[in-house]
Amino acid sequence: MQILSPSATGAALLLLSGLACHAQNPQTPPSAQLPGPTTSPIPGGPPLETRVFEIWPDFLSKGSGQSDPNDPFVADSPPAKPTFKVVLEQLGIEFTTPGSKVIRGPGRNEITVTNTKEQLHNTETVLYQKFGQGPPRQGQVHLEVFSMPPLVARKSLLAHPKESDLYTWIEAELAKPDSSVKLERHSITIVRGGQKSKTEGINEIPHPTEFDPPAIPQNVSLPVAATSTTTPTNNATYAPWPRTEPKPDSIEFRNAGDTFEVELTFGDDGKTVDLNLAPGTSRRVGIAKSGLQEDVYQPIYETQKCTAQASGLIGQPMLISTFSPPVNTSVPGGNEVDRTWLLFVTVKQPE
Repeated sequence: MQILSPSATGAALLLLSGLACHAQNPQTPPSAQLPGPTTSPIPGGPPLETRVFEIWPDFLSKGSGQSDPNDPFVADSPPAKPTFKVVLEQLGIEFTTPGSKVIRGPGRNEITVTNTKEQLHNTETVLYQKFGQGPPRQGQVHLEVFSMPPLVARKSLLAHPKESDLYTWIEAELAKPDSSVKLERHSITIVRGGQKSKTEGINEIPHPTEFDPPAIPQNVSLPVAATSTTTPTNNATYAPWPRTEPKPDSIEFRNAGDTFEVELTFGDDGKTVDLNLAPGTSRRVGIAKSGLQEDVYQPIYETQKCTAQASGLIGQPMLISTFSPPVNTSVPGGNEVDRTWLLFVTVKQPE
């Protein structure tokens, strides 16, 4: 007969108790990753939040403290490759709250951690202080839009093919009192590395999308002094047939103004950045009539949008695209001035 040690007896009891609990709750396995990035999966439990952290390329090997494979004192069989969760647990991060997890991404050298606010703070401390990386980097993203006549834009692009030289020439032109170059937009957004930021300056304008059609009113009374219509056949005079006007049945809101959305990722060298950009501007230019009787009014909007991905150096202006508004589209109130807009983005790292 084999007698178990006290430690082995305790481990067996824990195993049996865990199997009993699992048998009582077969629908929730112990390893289930329950959803809920902002609320607790358990009523009354601590809420969960999700954050993205930058990591170094050899995070799994460096963070887990694996030994040198050439060390003669290491066992012949190599250890199993650790996971992000295992490495963080070895560094003191707890994933005891149901729903807490860590996955790779969304970008390169990044992990997404879902945990309590306290454990997220501990994760930040471990990743950016214990390993000497400093606090998470953030950048000032400057968006500038300049306009000029199309011929001036073409000549300047040919004379200054380098983006930094073109930007320097534009700055010199802006200082001249009689210059044809104008600054149309300027926006500054603070973005944390690996995160998204969005800046908006808009007006919400309602406009109808569905209408109740015209109909004959329930009570019809023809006024004696009604506006008459004369037919050429018998010169008879008739009053116009009464009807109700179209009425809006559904209304939506359209944003008019400027929107700038950007995602920023710093390169491993600390000198380059990757950008995902989505700037846009929209304005209402007029009202158009539609319908058989031209009694339905709809707003007309003028929109400029750009979706781009770019890479560049920190502190160096990057020409992203032209951002010109439509011109001479025969729309009432539309733009009639032919100018080329150039969109520049510069990422600056604050001290």
